[in-house]
Amino acid sequence: MSREIRKVDINWEHPKDDTDRYKPLNSRDEEHKCNCEDCEINGDGYMPKFDSPNALQIYEGVSEGTPISPVFKNGDELVKWLMIEEDLTEEQAREFLKMEYVPSMVMVGGKMYRGFDSLKIKD
Repeated sequence: MSREIRKVDINWEHPKDDTDRYKPLNSRDEEHKCNCEDCEINGDGYMPKFDSPNALQIYEGVSEGTPISPVFKNGDELVKWLMIEEDLTEEQAREFLKMEYVPSMVMVGGKMYRGFDSLKIKD
């Protein structure tokens, strides 16, 4: 599944539904905006607009946005978490931090790599 870094407030708690599952929330990135009234991004299905986001959180992109990590104060904390939880090297984790996104799937030489595994592809 695709993964993306979203900028959030340090005290952000992603909302949950009645069954204690995260509610999917779309990103507010420019790619979701258009010039028509039907495409308002101010509804319940979108992340809130943070005044000054000061933290990072990793989200699942395919599910329309549910968190897969805690909120991190900085990139170094995010990198350490990825190294432990996703078994990435520091170099791979920093590459994700720089790119802020990995795709759901990549095919290379007939082999399929999913999500964070795409960072492990050797040249």
